[in-house]
Amino acid sequence: MHDHHGLDPVLAIGRYRLGAARFAELSAGAGAGVSLAGVRLTPDLTNTGATVSATAWSVALQLDAEATFPLWPGRLVVGAHYLWIDLGRTSHGDYVRGNVGGLVGDLGYRMAF
Repeated sequence: MHDHHGLDPVLAIGRYRLGAARFAELSAGAGAGVSLAGVRLTPDLTNTGATVSATAWSVALQLDAEATFPLWPGRLVVGAHYLWIDLGRTSHGDYVRGNVGGLVGDLGYRMAF
């Protein structure tokens, strides 16, 4: 069993936008960076083993897509973002398998000032 906390990805993101200000706009983005996470590992589900606390640096990758629609005085924004972070080997030498990121959908409103 494991849990993680302090998952702090730092990403550089590039975005391509298609559309016009008075109409719907579509955009797609991709990002890459690093993440530092604190990890607590317990050897089995019965919690009879010693819990180990460690840190893990990992590559973080992100893909996203957004659609925006004019809605005076700004724009309605609908988006989906996927974050992939594979912690890999921790500072204690344990290997954590699986993605600790995931898929997030969002709905918002963007206003220019």
